[in-house]
Parts: sequence; structure tokens; C-alpha cells
Amino acid sequence: MKEKLKKERNHLNNKIKASVLTFLIFLILFSTSPATGSVDLQYELVANTTSDAEGNYLLSGIPEGNYTLVALYNEDKWRRADEQIQVRNGTDLSVNLDTSSRDIDANESQILLGLPGNDAGLSGSAKISGLTRQKQMNADTVPLGFTDVLLLKEVTKETQGNSRNNQHLNIAIVTGYRSHELPLKDLMEELNNNSSLNLTLSCFMADYVMENDVDLSEMDIIYINMLSPSTTQKLTPTVDGAIANGCVVLDDDTLLNESIPLSADRIESYREKLNNYWLNGAYDQNNLKNLIFCIAHDCCGRSDLLYEEPHTLPERAIYHTNMSDYFTDSLDTYLAWYSNRSDGGHVYDPAKPTVAITMYQSYFPFQIEPIDALISELEARDCNVIATYGSDNLSSGVFFKQGDEVLVDAIISFTYFGNKFDAEELDVPVINGIVNNYMNRTEYEASSSPLPADKMMKLDLQELWGAIDPIIMAATEIDPETETETSASIDYQVDWLVDRVESWVNLGEIPESDKKVAIIYYNHGGGKDNIGASYLDVVPSLSGLLDDMATGGYALDESQAPNETELLDLMLTQGINIGTWAPGELKKLVDTGKVVLVPESTYEGWFSELPEERRQEVIDQWGPAPGELMVWENESGKYLVIPRIEIGENVLLAPQPSRGWLDDSEALYHDSELPPHHQYIAFYLWLQHSEEEGGFGSDALVHFGRHGTQEWLPGKEFGLSRYDWPSLMIGDLPVIYPYVMDGLGEGNEAKRRGGAVIVDHLVPRFFQQEVMGIMQT
Repeated sequence: MKEKLKKERNHLNNKIKASVLTFLIFLILFSTSPATGSVDLQYELVANTTSDAEGNYLLSGIPEGNYTLVALYNEDKWRRADEQIQVRNGTDLSVNLDTSSRDIDANESQILLGLPGNDAGLSGSAKISGLTRQKQMNADTVPLGFTDVLLLKEVTKETQGNSRNNQHLNIAIVTGYRSHELPLKDLMEELNNNSSLNLTLSCFMADYVMENDVDLSEMDIIYINMLSPSTTQKLTPTVDGAIANGCVVLDDDTLLNESIPLSADRIESYREKLNNYWLNGAYDQNNLKNLIFCIAHDCCGRSDLLYEEPHTLPERAIYHTNMSDYFTDSLDTYLAWYSNRSDGGHVYDPAKPTVAITMYQSYFPFQIEPIDALISELEARDCNVIATYGSDNLSSGVFFKQGDEVLVDAIISFTYFGNKFDAEELDVPVINGIVNNYMNRTEYEASSSPLPADKMMKLDLQELWGAIDPIIMAATEIDPETETETSASIDYQVDWLVDRVESWVNLGEIPESDKKVAIIYYNHGGGKDNIGASYLDVVPSLSGLLDDMATGGYALDESQAPNETELLDLMLTQGINIGTWAPGELKKLVDTGKVVLVPESTYEGWFSELPEERRQEVIDQWGPAPGELMVWENESGKYLVIPRIEIGENVLLAPQPSRGWLDDSEALYHDSELPPHHQYIAFYLWLQHSEEEGGFGSDALVHFGRHGTQEWLPGKEFGLSRYDWPSLMIGDLPVIYPYVMDGLGEGNEAKRRGGAVIVDHLVPRFFQQEVMGIMQT
């Protein structure tokens, strides 16, 4: 009898121990470290399967959401793998589950395998597949067949006696995202006017924080996304004060201290979940509301605030303002729509040039107008457009190719924090389009430095990726209805950007034999002894360039192509500038019959097309057209003289006109503001205008060596207007600029102000030289 009672007691003790162990395992596996009196997080089983003998598994019909994928295997001991995954937009996932040996017992595994399922069934379209595998010490993984695969989803369960459903919450959002300003303002009005929600939302833009003292110490929740170090530094004391008072703080860039009431292994996945709400906040304002409700629900026990999963745009997509739903993540779908467009707009034609645009997802919808303006202007000129955004994980470059065929002829890139495509693989010009987020149009037009010193990454970073032609084509305006900032295109800058893109595309399509190229060397002071370039042996280098162009198929007349000696002689006698002090030399130059004589009337017509303000600057400094420099007159009238050395019908050498300094000593004191003189202007306008208009009709310019003067003409320091003097001189012509490799600072000026693509050359080599002559003694 005693033995029987003893056995029953032992059996009961074992059952109690098992129950206690089960309870403890639940606490360990499925609880978090919640805020005081918040909630316990548990799981429900969404779907399960068993991998086949080769380790293959498949789960179907999975709806959107965040999940934990678990693999369990038992033979000699239990093995387990855990992966946090996210299903979005019905996209299938491939996830390999690599199990490691863990010290878990049968009871823990049985609890996982015995989790209750979701009786609602599966209503999604996504599939999750992959391999179950086993990690090995110092070896590759091997397939692990017949493994249980569980798809789990978090559920919340309110902790009894600790409910904070009735607690009023003060919530703050602080951000530098301009695209979110209006949605946040609307959201504040919606939530704060609904007393049943029992919360107060305050939103602060970064510039407001810098200009005002913001007190966050009494907040219950603070969510922070994208702040500069200076803004972060200013907020640190008040955020730390809020944390001391028990506030939940989530900081996207982690520069501020945080207080997140979740277990350490869940924080990153939770942060990613919140970021999905945030990044799509401008796209759908409900994402921002669900972001707030999610934090309040999960971290502060407000289980009355129910939230939905993020309504997200694809991680990468093609955008078009006239396409239904605006976005697609399929190139085939986009081209099918574009090729069969029925709204009267441009229809895709693969025989026409195609220009890609890369932007940020956050541009939509409040910063998208400049992109729409570009699309409209490009399509008006019969160009196809593929406007995209991508991510660090998913390159937008996938939309620029079909198989091995590159679809695009040029790219306008706005993505200064890293191009989301492989520029070298595509091998097309990448143009730097810039939206000025810091000035309105009037401020941009009046500014000489149109970007703040600490915001130069829109230039610097793009140059690192190899982008050219930095053009500010949009500014920031205040919407009079919403009183929020929005991006607005600058019409003449959009036109100029598209002009230059077209010219770069055309340059790539014109056969070398038909390309008209002007090679410009420097004859700075006027006369025979002023030809040169910094650290470049001009004559041999020019001769070598001409030889290579002839080999490459350019239309050079071999009978006219001079050797080095002949070339030097021509540059000293025919291809030079003549000062006003030597009218006889100018007549000799004209008598050779080798110069271009631009009639006064032709030049006046070109000059009249310049902006009135620019024309007046020239007249005030140099007098009315055609001025006095390089002007020759006979019985038929006045002519502006343009020296040149013809090397065939399509290629010429010409000296860059002088700046006029030696002709007007007073002008020397004002060189930073000195407008070009009439002959200088005539030279560059002659290059731009077609033969039918009396010009040369150049397809490209080569400024031969450091440094010329066009990039130093008056105008903005960078981000030039098309009406600044350096821009007016080159118009839409591509500029190639051989430049000494150590001339970094001035090279930047050539790129940013001269519209140039730099081709570096080495500095001269050094040789040991013996001491000669009298120096020996």
C-alpha cells in the first residue's frame, strides 16, 4: 500500500514538474521584456509542413505579414533553426533553414509543435520554399530531410492586472523627411480631434527643432527618423529626460539613446517593421497611423489600438504619372502598358532614345512634380522614359536591361546616396539631376552658392559615382493651401537638363565619321608666346590625339593633318588671338583666308537671343556689338574674326579667345565679374549654331588641358543656371576636358561650372639631369 502511494505521489510530482517546466518554457520562448505592465507576446501557428528526403519544403497561400519561420528536427538530439521573414505584395520567398545543435528538450519542442493554429485559414498568394539543412563544424551545410517547418505569427495577450488601455499617451514624432510633413500634419489633426483614442500626437520637423526649444521629457512614446548630427545633439538632453521618465524611444538612425521594451533579439526586426510603415507614410497616410498604434499596442499595452500590416510600395519599381496605380515592379508589365498606351501620350518605341530616371521612393507623392516635369519634357521630345527607384538590396538597374540588351541611352540620377544600378555595366552617360531642398526658386536664382555647405553631398557623392553635368532643376516652395513644403521644377532648368541629355545621347549615336568636333587650346594673352596648358606638352599631345581620332574613324583630311613641326607653326601664325594693338597682324591673319569671318549682322542676331541682363553686362563693359577685339572691317562691313586650323571638314583646332585683360587694364581689377567680350561670345555661339545659321554646328567640344577660362566666367559657384555665362557659352554641347590628375580643386570647377567630363592625364615624368655649363663650377 505504501509502495503504491509512493508511486502515485512520484507520478503526480513528475506531472507537476512537467507542467511547471512547460510554463517556464512558454515564458522563456514567447515573452518579451515589456514596459512596466504592458503585454506578453506569444505565437500562433499559421502553417506547417515537413521537408522531403532532400530537405525541400513548401508553404503556400501565405498572406502578407511578419513571421517567424522555425525548423525542428530530432534524431539523436533536437536541432532547431529560426528566421524572421516578411511577406509583402504576394512576393514568393526562398529561405534556407540551417539548423544548429541546441540544448532543447522534448517538452520545449512539443510545445512548439503543439501550438494552436489559425482557424481563419490561409487567404494569401505568396509561397515560401527552401531547404532544411544542418550546419557542420568547419564544413558546408548538408541537407536535412524530414524536418518539421513551422510558420509562426506573433499575437499579443494582455497581462492581467497591468492593463494600460485607459492611460492617455503623449506621442512625438521627430523627422527630417520633408515628404512626411503634410501627412503628419493631417494625421495630428485626425488623431487629436478623436477623443476616444485617448492620445495626443505632436510632430516636429528637424528645422523647427533647430530653431526652437522642444521639450520631449513628458512624452510616453518618441519615434525619430532621419536627423542630422547637429539636430540629434540638440535633442539628446530632452530625450534622455524622457527615457528617465519611462518613455519608449525608437530612433531609426540610433544616434540617440533608445528605450525599447522588447527582447534584444527582436529589436532589429521590430525596427524594420516600423520602418516599413514609415517609408510608405507619404504613399498612404494610414501607414503612419498604424505605426503609432503599433508602438502603443506592443510597447505600452494599449491593446484597444488595433493596427494593420504596412501598406507598402514595392521595394523597387517603375513609376509613371499616367499609369494606373503609378507603380509596377515588372519591366514587362510597364513596357506592355507603355507600348499600348491609349491616353494620347507618348507611346514606347524601342527605336527611339530611352532615358532612365532614378529617384527615391520617398519622392512620391509630395516631391514627385520635378520627376513628372522631366517625364513630360522628355516624352514631348519623342524620348522613352523609365523612371525608377530601388534600394540597397534591390537594384533599379534590373529595369534598364532585357537579357543582355541595354535598353537605356542615358540616366538622370537623383540618388546621391549611392546609385542603385551598375553604371559601368550599362556604359551610358549618368547625368546628375538635383532637387534643391533648401531654397525656393527666387532664392536659387539670387544665390551664388545654391546649396548649404553641409549639404554638398548632392554634388560630391554623385561625382564619386561618375555622374556628370550637375544641374539643379527644382526648388522647394510652400504650398499656399497646405502651408507645407513641396518640390517644384524650374522650367528653364528642366529644358536645359533635357537639352544636355539629348546632346549626350546624340553624340553616342552619330558615327565617328560624321561627328563635328572642335578642339580648343589656350592662347591666353594674345600673340605667339602664350600657347600652353598646365603640365601638358600641348603640341605633341594634340598631334597624338589627332592621330588617334583618325585611327578611330573621325573624318580627318590626311593631306591637311600636320606633323608636330607644322602644327606648331600653324598655331603660332594662324591659330592665335590678336590684340587691338596689332591691327596689321590681324589683317595678315585675315589675308590668309583661313579664318572665319562672322558678319556683324549674324552676330547681332545671335547676341539678341541672350538674356537682356547678360547683354547689358557686355555692353556696359565692352560697348555695343561687335566691339573692338578681333574685329576686322572692309567696304562690305564689320566682321568678328575667329582663328582656326582646319584638320578636315569635321574637325578643327582653335585658340580659346582671350579674356581681354591685356586690352583693358581696368578690367583686370574686376576679373571675377568680368563678362566675356563680343568676340569671345561670338566664338562659342559660332560653335553652337548650325552651318545653315552661319556656325560650325559642333557636336562636342574638347577643352585641351588645364586650364581654360570658360569655367571661370561669372555666375554661380556651382549648380549653375542655364543663363549663367559658363552655361551660355557651351549651351547643350558635350564638353570633354583632358586635365592633369593632381588639379583636383580646379578640376571640380571644370566639372561643376564648365559642364565637362574630365579625362585625367599624368603629371610629367622626372629625369635625373646632370649639372651643365657654368653651374659645374
